[in-house]
Amino acid sequence: MNFIWAIGFLLLAGCTNTPANLMSDPDGYDGSIQANVTAQSAYRNIRQASRICLEHSPLGTPVTTEGEFDSDLGSGQITQRMVAQNVRLSLAIINIEPTPEGIAEIKLYTLKGWSTIGVKAPTLDKLRSWIKGDQSC
Repeated sequence: MNFIWAIGFLLLAGCTNTPANLMSDPDGYDGSIQANVTAQSAYRNIRQASRICLEHSPLGTPVTTEGEFDSDLGSGQITQRMVAQNVRLSLAIINIEPTPEGIAEIKLYTLKGWSTIGVKAPTLDKLRSWIKGDQSC
């Protein structure tokens, strides 16, 4: 039994990542969209919907979303994380930044692979609907 736990831990430990690791992985980048709203408005709507839709417990492992918005820079980041076997995984990162035109640009990065099985992940289509205030999952 301990052998199985050790193998599971090694598999998860091999997937440990930070937000910087996920954003620098070319396979992790899902794309970007521009929304005809301010970055603050996009952040607020996406953050609310992500709390409703992305936080759950697949296989008993809680998934959380954490967000930060810097009002001085007018940009924000929402991170979906999971902690399993004391290993912290960044599952998705949503970067929200203002463009020179004053609208929001949203970039999505998601972790791919075995460690994401059973986890609800955001998609560009979902982000488009969440920006408009839709909170359906």
